Amino acid sequence: MNSDGTEFEALLIMTNRLLRGLEPRLRKVGLSSTGYLALQAINRKQRPLSRPPIRSDLARSIGTTPASMSVLIARLVRNGMVAERARNDQSFELSLTLKGKAVLKEASMIWKKAFQVTSSVLGDAMKDRLLKAVAKINLVNENDEREAAAKRIAKTFRGEYHAVKRHKETAKAALEKQREISQAQRRALDES
Repeated sequence: MNSDGTEFEALLIMTNRLLRGLEPRLRKVGLSSTGYLALQAINRKQRPLSRPPIRSDLARSIGTTPASMSVLIARLVRNGMVAERARNDQSFELSLTLKGKAVLKEASMIWKKAFQVTSSVLGDAMKDRLLKAVAKINLVNENDEREAAAKRIAKTFRGEYHAVKRHKETAKAALEKQREISQAQRRALDES
């Protein structure tokens, strides 16, 4: 096996070709491939999705960014495929509408046919190995993303801790200075 990155390049080229064939078919039902994945993720949940980091969770589950997910959710809501309801000031819930369920059903048939065409060139054993490899790569990437997020949070807390510590030290120094001034003023009063 060549280790100069040509395998990775071949994988990206294959992905581009698969999407180039799939995207126009999905567009006919009003979706992109990420739109389809988002509808699938929302549909997989038995009850409406809720809690503040919903976009982050959905984004992570389909391999996109929270900002892209916000744009995508807004488009799905605008197109009547997803309902978004506020539960309170800090949380909301997402669920598929009847239109969203119908579009998802149609898109799933398109997706399944594309998968069948692509997997028909592979034997069952090769297909199983490929799917296991993809699952492993996705798992490693998800873990790396979680670890990076945890490091960012820890760094934020460390920064806040040091800021509080500096503030406390500054306050302590100011208090000490005030005590010195008070003592000097008392001495001055005692001497007069």
